[in-house]
Amino acid sequence: MRTPQFESDALLPLFRHRRIVTMQEMKAALGTAVDRTVLRKLQELPYLCSYSHRGKFYTLDPLAAFDDRGLWTYQGARFSRFGTLIDTAEQFVTRSDCGYLASELAGELQAPVKEPLLKLVSLRRLVRKQVDGQFVYFATDRSKRTEQVHLRHTPVTAQTLPLLRDTLAQTSDETKAATSCSSARWTSANAGYTPGSSPCAWGMVGTVASRS
Repeated sequence: MRTPQFESDALLPLFRHRRIVTMQEMKAALGTAVDRTVLRKLQELPYLCSYSHRGKFYTLDPLAAFDDRGLWTYQGARFSRFGTLIDTAEQFVTRSDCGYLASELAGELQAPVKEPLLKLVSLRRLVRKQVDGQFVYFATDRSKRTEQVHLRHTPVTAQTLPLLRDTLAQTSDETKAATSCSSARWTSANAGYTPGSSPCAWGMVGTVASRS
């Protein structure tokens, strides 16, 4: 008996019509009851899983309208240019000005991040330090982490940030912190993003409305 052939092109009309789909909807479109068949066909497409809803929703990269942070929300499902929740959490912390409290990052991503952050620490992909009685998550790179720790303690403005960074580049002493961190603006050299005014965070200027 000939094995049924399933074409990944059969999924394209479904994605174009709905923008985000579930595994059940894709199985129906392909005429199969096997998850593995769908996953094999998805490998032929530039697909993404939602970092919310336990990865229940799927989309195609060209259909996602990512904001300047690399995030996109559609009908309540949240997607990240960086992939999974754990990978997104790592990127946000690593690229941030002064690290993140778990509560800060949860607010940024609109998702629970405590367990992903602890796992990233256990995998040595992030570092956790206690600052003013609270656990803050920082980058593993020592020079970046030194800068983040100083900025977490030091009042920063868009005008003083370049000068402070120049100063931090000349020292690795992490004991010169004094006061609490204020908002900062920086531009990611890696991806051309322009984050904005979230306190000690990699945020955006004002509130970004999700494009759906």
